[in-house]
Amino acid sequence: MFRKRSKNSDGENMPSERNEDAPELEKGDIPAMLIAAFTVFLPVAIIVTGIILGVLWLFFFR
Repeated sequence: MFRKRSKNSDGENMPSERNEDAPELEKGDIPAMLIAAFTVFLPVAIIVTGIILGVLWLFFFR
């Protein structure tokens, strides 16, 4: 929530870098995260789109 402040060479306070606490990513991490995101969100998006299209079909095309 609060960022640490560090002093630069002039003695002034400045915010620290955000990447200090970031974990190191390995070679296949980005593709693995993308595949995981698609397997989670794609079925939900298909179901929501189907519900919306089904409601539109019931109201306008039946």
